[in-house]
Amino acid sequence: MGLKWSLNGKYFSYFGVRVESSKGLIDKLKPRDRDSYTWAEYHGRQVNLSATKYESRDIVLTCWIKGDNVTKLTEQYNVFLSEFDKSGTQRLLVEPFGYKPFVFDVILMDKSELEKEFRDGEMFGKFTLTIQETNPIKRILYTTSSQLSITYNSPTETDIIIDGTRYQGREVVNFTKNLVPRTVQSIEINGRNLFVGKLFLDGSDYPNASIREQGKIKLQTTSNFNAYAGAIPTVRIRSGNKYIACLDVKVDRSLQDLKFTVFFEYPDNSVTINLINYAPNVWHRLIFKSLNIVDPSRGLLIAADGKGPIGTIVEYKNLKVEIGENATDYSSAPEDQHYISIAGNIEDISNFTTNAEVLWDKI
Repeated sequence: MGLKWSLNGKYFSYFGVRVESSKGLIDKLKPRDRDSYTWAEYHGRQVNLSATKYESRDIVLTCWIKGDNVTKLTEQYNVFLSEFDKSGTQRLLVEPFGYKPFVFDVILMDKSELEKEFRDGEMFGKFTLTIQETNPIKRILYTTSSQLSITYNSPTETDIIIDGTRYQGREVVNFTKNLVPRTVQSIEINGRNLFVGKLFLDGSDYPNASIREQGKIKLQTTSNFNAYAGAIPTVRIRSGNKYIACLDVKVDRSLQDLKFTVFFEYPDNSVTINLINYAPNVWHRLIFKSLNIVDPSRGLLIAADGKGPIGTIVEYKNLKVEIGENATDYSSAPEDQHYISIAGNIEDISNFTTNAEVLWDKI
């Protein structure tokens, strides 16, 4: 099983770091020592049998790092460890391919020594990273929404940590937060969605021909309509590469004419798909493949146009723009993926509600 490791949104591989082995990530925590008493007239001892409380989570990572030379290796190592110089806890994310990720908010607990080795013309280093999660019992939430809502009751203090930023809640907790795209490493790899946010075709050359809402177009006339979103700044494409844009579309009835067009370099490098013979009330995945990008500064534009009966509803969702020529299943951009940790005496929380997905109820 492969793992992706990131620290504060930066993949370990960005620093040339690989994890050889790990200890303490998902091990059972050590129980705290219990108060106990001995009595001369009784056998054994009397022990506090209240609910078990646990020690902090200690994590040890044995890592390799590779550099072109000793100077580069040392620079990469120092930059990687400088993430722990920041105030507060640092967000460690461990993502098993195809499985739920593990989320830890950690501090550096011990020095790290770099052992260098020159092999086959390359410089390698090995080091141990000793870190600790001081509040280890937690509930993990996940959302791609721009708004987060959490309510619960807790008799004790809890930490609410959103993408590494800490808040606190106790007694009656009613927490709402507008979420902004999180800071992650900007890299182009197959399957990574380069589009950040939600697509909104709000522009139109015929503004009275339709009502345009997030993810929906409602026709107000039988004449031509169009809707578009242009020069999308949240898509970072580069010259010389090919890209694929995929979009789910559904119409509630058959239309005389309906086309979706993606301009990868507006007004050029475009692909149009006509949905006139597509079945209504069914989501259809549209796939648009670009030619090699020449001038990415022109920006990417997506447009819908056609005509149909008044009241027709055209829906769209799940835009994904990725590098390469092979489309992959939909996934949100990493910037839109938010992980929320609620840490403390999770077993005492009651009346819990949230608009986010509960990824781990208790871990």
